Amino acid sequence: MNIKFINPQFLWLLSLISIIIILHLIRPKRILVYISTLLLWEKIIKENPSGKWFKKLPKNILLYLQILTLILLVLSLAQPQIIFKGNINLPLVLIIDCSASLAARDILPSRFENIKTEALKVLHKIPFWRPVALITAGKKIEIISSFTSRHNLIEKNIKELRVLYTKNNIESAIELVESLIPNTPKEIHIFSDGNAKFSYPPNSINNYYIHIIGKGGDNIGITRAEIIPKNNKIAELFIEISNFSDDLKKFPLEIWGNDKLWSKVEVGIKPQEVKKLVFEVPYIAYKLVIKLRIRDQLEEDNTAYLFLPILKPRILLVSPGNPFLEKALKAIPNSHIDVKSYIIQEDFLNYDFIVFDRLIPEYVFPGNYLFIGSAPKSFDFEVIGKITKTKIVSWEENSIMSLVYPLNININSSLILRSSDFKPFLYCEKGPIGFIYEKKDIFALILSFSILDTDWYFYDSFPIFIYNTIKYALSYNSQISPGESIIIRDGNPIYTIETPKGKKEYENIGGVIEFKDTFDLGFYIIKSREKEKIFAVNIFSKEESNIKPRFILKDKTKDSINEAGFINLDLSPYLLFLAFILFIIEIIIFLGGLKLK
Repeated sequence: MNIKFINPQFLWLLSLISIIIILHLIRPKRILVYISTLLLWEKIIKENPSGKWFKKLPKNILLYLQILTLILLVLSLAQPQIIFKGNINLPLVLIIDCSASLAARDILPSRFENIKTEALKVLHKIPFWRPVALITAGKKIEIISSFTSRHNLIEKNIKELRVLYTKNNIESAIELVESLIPNTPKEIHIFSDGNAKFSYPPNSINNYYIHIIGKGGDNIGITRAEIIPKNNKIAELFIEISNFSDDLKKFPLEIWGNDKLWSKVEVGIKPQEVKKLVFEVPYIAYKLVIKLRIRDQLEEDNTAYLFLPILKPRILLVSPGNPFLEKALKAIPNSHIDVKSYIIQEDFLNYDFIVFDRLIPEYVFPGNYLFIGSAPKSFDFEVIGKITKTKIVSWEENSIMSLVYPLNININSSLILRSSDFKPFLYCEKGPIGFIYEKKDIFALILSFSILDTDWYFYDSFPIFIYNTIKYALSYNSQISPGESIIIRDGNPIYTIETPKGKKEYENIGGVIEFKDTFDLGFYIIKSREKEKIFAVNIFSKEESNIKPRFILKDKTKDSINEAGFINLDLSPYLLFLAFILFIIEIIIFLGGLKLK
């Protein structure tokens, strides 16, 4: 630390101090007068005791105040600055790894808690004025706090961080930090357990400091689990278990269904071995939990959660009469079918899928639909014309058309529709006649012809097509990764979400349920009226279950400092403020002295 003056030429004004001293020396002397008595003066002084404190002041107090005020004014004009050298003004970035392996307990209470402690130590060592940013490196990179000198806020955010059970993504975090405040050197601290390798740009202007927390590698984990229907009664359960330790491990494996123990087997697995197991389970809707009864350093990957959705749709057919379509809908397993010739607003909330056969409404609420004959007027489209006597000649390969081969199906009449929102998938000789309309809150399949104007209902492919359409709209993958959003089309205004940590009610805004906080492992149950969907969140990552540090220690810290930082603290405003205070004090003392006289 040193001091320099930006305008040192003003320092010569300090010579004015001599003038102040001379003025005090040459002030006129008082005349000595002899009087016969002091009784009157003593009476006046007793009547005015408020001025007595001035007598206690040194006789030359005003001289001292004037000299000090002048010194402060001159120094403020010279603009003195305190210069701190080093890296104390470089922006500081804290990158904290929040991936699943940080839950390991080879260091108690856990790797993650030790990382948070280490990050706080770095924060507490830096000056209060230094800007700090906090970034988490999970599956998604998140800037928890942008650059701020409010260190108490950064400390609070660090203490509130939690393990996200996602994969490590420090490389992307480094790319993000390199783009922040371009052309400005930054001091970057990375806190991780080192179970995944990463590197920083070799020509970076930033200074990197790597903090590796973690030393163990004793872990067994479920790295994959899946349940697949084999037939209408049996499903197959696939389990992959990986041993990342250096020892032979033996332990019981338990399979639970709806909180009841279904099966228990003994498993032995060699060091570094990956074992795959297959079980047959009943094909029914239940929450399946797989547990490895073993104590290791990462317990979270010893449990897997699975759910096999079984399609039980509530379907409404709005039609003036179509026995062929009604028969195809009733052939769908586990379905509940209602048929009406009209629809009310309440129906949009009570059914999972609605089929409009020729009775096309002007407007629909968020949901899943099949429109036969045309599309609602609220959709953005136009009718180009009408064609007669045509055939189906081609179609797009997708899950809706799986096992459906409607080649040369005769169509007596059909509309020709055009819209940038419609994705064609079914074609006749003169253009597209089948479309998919898919927005965030609405799925709709549109046929621009009536089924009764065709001979399609005579073919086996027709009920398959209807089943595929409803399965495409309503089926979902119940297995999601930590942090992956759950998105459901639903028109109900209120819905409830049960998470591994509790239950909460939410308001449905816009007809789309989107839930993002899926970082806890376990089951998530979305409920609205009579509808329910279950999702399961697991780690399932060999990279995260392999908790042994693999970061190269020689890269722990960058040896060179690219650019030394410094900070200038300008003292001029503070000096000027002090001079003003002294001037006020001088006036008060002067006026008080006059009153005393």
